[in-house]
Amino acid sequence: MTGSNSYCGFRSTQGQVKGSNLVTCLDQYEGNHDFREFDVCLEDKVHANIHMMHAGQWDCAVDWNDFYEEHKVWLDKDLLSMMAVLMSSSTINFRVTGDVSCPSSCSGDESCSCKSSMDIIKTPSDVDELSRSKRMTLIKSAWTSIRSHSVGSDEYVQLTKSYDMDGTTYSNVFLPLHSKGPNADHLPMDNTKLDLLNRLMLKTILFQGSYGIMMTGAAPNDPLFWVMHPIFDKATHALRLSPRYNTEEFVWNNLEGSEKYESMTPFTRLDFEPYLGEGTKTKGKYLKNSELWEILHPSSESIYYIYDQFTEWGDVDFDPFSLSTTTTSEEDDEDNDSSSAASSSVRIGINHHCFSCFLITFSLLFSSWV
Repeated sequence: MTGSNSYCGFRSTQGQVKGSNLVTCLDQYEGNHDFREFDVCLEDKVHANIHMMHAGQWDCAVDWNDFYEEHKVWLDKDLLSMMAVLMSSSTINFRVTGDVSCPSSCSGDESCSCKSSMDIIKTPSDVDELSRSKRMTLIKSAWTSIRSHSVGSDEYVQLTKSYDMDGTTYSNVFLPLHSKGPNADHLPMDNTKLDLLNRLMLKTILFQGSYGIMMTGAAPNDPLFWVMHPIFDKATHALRLSPRYNTEEFVWNNLEGSEKYESMTPFTRLDFEPYLGEGTKTKGKYLKNSELWEILHPSSESIYYIYDQFTEWGDVDFDPFSLSTTTTSEEDDEDNDSSSAASSSVRIGINHHCFSCFLITFSLLFSSWV
């Protein structure tokens, strides 16, 4: 099992998602009862880039820490952190477009790294030979990913309606800001600084080196996976148990081409064994989304665990069973009375081993809804 706490030699400053982000998703659902939007909110604001953060990246074409030391007079360390964390996923996006190729298999004595498949870029130094506008054209999608998938990126990367790079005009592109904070001028970086960042990202994306298991489909083999993901199962339990949110049927809002409520999944009842009880009638066939939704209900006979409390959400104390929207962070009064319907009525032991098996399948199910 592999992983790193740095990205191409650079130690990220980006922290974990705040519990208040999850409360935002619950509040959003209370307002619109749109179940798909609840899923999207969890994915963008809570799940966010936790896999990339814990995978790390090494053996890159460029040393990011050396780059920071050379340009730290003007380069914001938090912005560079957001960029670094998203590089491995950007390589995957470039592979989808055919600009990067990756070996399907390799032995221990050969490189398993993905590399550029573009005729104009065969080595990292070829990136320097391109025009600034060409580099901008190639990398602009990566800026969009940073803005979309990095929590807090709105302070550093914003939509620019029109931007000129050496005579080439780009419309409605996400670009890093010249400055941030309450006194920010909200102007994009100048061409020289932006191009330095574009070169750095292009070399890293096209010649990525290696990244940790958390960025792969084998992520559940990493114990950290199970530390990070229970929050989504717990949030959905709260949603389904609380009279504050389950005031009407959960609305399955579908976009064209997305999974339907009665669509078949790749999961059978056997995928849940030996943790399912006898409450399901799905032996010998694949499960529909509707059947999975029923199986995973907190009161279902198919599962025999429930969370011992619903008031602690990371750094935030929040009671989804209360009509109040008040939240208390760790920085607030630690003596706050925690007695509530959520904490007193569900003091039942949780079987963590059972939970793990349901969680991975439930996470995959959520992905099919988007």
